[in-house]
Amino acid sequence: MRGIPKSSAYQILNTLERRGYVRHAGESHKYSLGLRLFELGTQTVSYLDIRTEAMPTLRELVAKTNETCNLGILDGTVGVYPAKVEGTQAVRLNSYEGKRLPLHSTAMGKVLLAWREEDLDTLLQDIELTSFTEDTIVEKQKLKENLKLVRVRGWAQGYG
Repeated sequence: MRGIPKSSAYQILNTLERRGYVRHAGESHKYSLGLRLFELGTQTVSYLDIRTEAMPTLRELVAKTNETCNLGILDGTVGVYPAKVEGTQAVRLNSYEGKRLPLHSTAMGKVLLAWREEDLDTLLQDIELTSFTEDTIVEKQKLKENLKLVRVRGWAQGYG
């Protein structure tokens, strides 16, 4: 809390702590997020229909690119397409809503993994790196290097 007097910051943190939004971390002078925020987030998610929320954005992407657009989510050690909007291109990806996909060998899967840096090693322990083509990455270290590239570029290839 920069730019405000310490006494004001203390009062604000005290109020937030009493209401459960932050919690004091032991004997340190540090605070962390409180369980009340988790509770609010859980309530919000319970009212969220991710498919309905995503459809306007998917349609906008299709209008701009003419490509088929899928929403992908992580479900344990696989990806799932909960929503899809068909593009107008002649060549299309063979996908459908509800399709499950391997994470290590698909563009969507790599995007879902790329920003999971904190628990990536744990996820990769449970993923079998099966070869689907001669370009499928089947070594964990090479996959990690590829995921770094995905984070830098902001997009992924389904092979290599």
